[in-house]
Amino acid sequence: MMHKEFTILEDIVVHSVPDGIRTTLAKGKTGIISQSLGDNYTIVVEGNMYQLNGIDGEKIGEEKRELSLTTLLMKKKFGMFYILVMILKFL
Repeated sequence: MMHKEFTILEDIVVHSVPDGIRTTLAKGKTGIISQSLGDNYTIVVEGNMYQLNGIDGEKIGEEKRELSLTTLLMKKKFGMFYILVMILKFL
């Protein structure tokens, strides 16, 4: 299991675990990466757990993980509308 300390380099948008509430964490806060699998990071900041999109990995000093269309299609929780929006976002 990974437990790596980090400092937030830029404000980041995250989703709380397990309820998925969207929030912004401010630059300068410190935390721990508790998991780094697939295209996301699970982080703990001030005792709260969050999911960070891998594309924002550089904001915590880690590698930026690009989302692939294949990955999105494999995740059943995403509808076709969401996939279209994500594709257009990166064009």
